[in-house]
Amino acid sequence: MYTSAMQKISDSKKYQLLSAGDPPLWELYNPDGKAPFLLVCEHASNAIPEKMKSLGLSHKELQRHIAWDIGAKEVAKILADHFDAKLISAGYSRLLIDCNRPIKDETSIPAVSDGTVIPGNSNLTEEQKKQRADTFFWSYHNAISAEIKKLRNTSGVPAIITVHSFCSGLAVHGKSRPWLIDVMWKRAVRIDLPLLDQMRTRPEMIVGDNEPYSGRESHYTIGAHAGNFGFPHVGLEIRQDLISDKAGCEFWADFLVKTLSPVLESTDLYKEEFF
Repeated sequence: MYTSAMQKISDSKKYQLLSAGDPPLWELYNPDGKAPFLLVCEHASNAIPEKMKSLGLSHKELQRHIAWDIGAKEVAKILADHFDAKLISAGYSRLLIDCNRPIKDETSIPAVSDGTVIPGNSNLTEEQKKQRADTFFWSYHNAISAEIKKLRNTSGVPAIITVHSFCSGLAVHGKSRPWLIDVMWKRAVRIDLPLLDQMRTRPEMIVGDNEPYSGRESHYTIGAHAGNFGFPHVGLEIRQDLISDKAGCEFWADFLVKTLSPVLESTDLYKEEFF
């Protein structure tokens, strides 16, 4: 079950980029979930508003990892179903504006991504950048804040879990990545270290600890919504060729259910701690 964030298109600047047939700005999956934590998926979609003409990219380019995290939303939905948790996913491609980067970061609205030039992101004015932030970035993060507030009122201190995928290598650098899954964190040791221990009981699993991506460097969401408030948090990155089909998503979701369950059941987890 979904709750949609697609309000009526108004004359305000916030909605000038959207048309009536465009997808919602964000989606809330399992809105009645009772779990004391929130799942989020920033790079769930490769959608581009009709008015923005695919940013000048081909359909083939928009299917690549540069536009979204392949398989991440599907894995997150399985986790939401298993744990009876709410899941908030962003409705548009990170090429418009990356919901997991600070809006002043140079990678927030990329002119080039993994060697591909993004024509629709060239020579944007500050007003155009602000319009994208107001439309796509802040709408999504305000939705997360609203759900965290609800969790605080019903369950106390919440945990925040983000779900992503990464590619096995980047065309620009040509460097392979050996990890199958990455555990990202910023200012906490309550989920990440116990989870790493759980995962590493499987010797065939090559698990990254803040690599290839680090929650301390590039992960805006867990810092803004969890780390800064002392909430337990973790970011999960799965290699996307492993979750490019239903079977792969189910396998890795099952692995995460088995490794996350004992960690999320800890009575010491749901409290504020600052590091």
